[in-house]
Amino acid sequence: CFPASICKDALLELADYVIVTGVYAAREDPMDGVDGYLISDKMAGGAAFVEDKFEAARSIAHVAKPGDMVLTIGAGDVTELGPFILEEIAAL
Repeated sequence: CFPASICKDALLELADYVIVTGVYAAREDPMDGVDGYLISDKMAGGAAFVEDKFEAARSIAHVAKPGDMVLTIGAGDVTELGPFILEEIAAL
């Protein structure tokens, strides 16, 4: 899918459950008022904001059911959440 932002938007519209975490600042200085809550609050259909990515992953593990598809979309080290979510599910 190209561009990636269109794919992400389409996926978010189809999602049953969305959690937004804190904003990952790569090389940018934080901007006042720009955070994950700003994003989750503006999403059609709603989304939960959980600042801590590992707490967000725990939340996902508790709502995911067999057959669900869980996507981690973002920048930085968000890719480490996939294995963590699977570990959390296995521990339940």
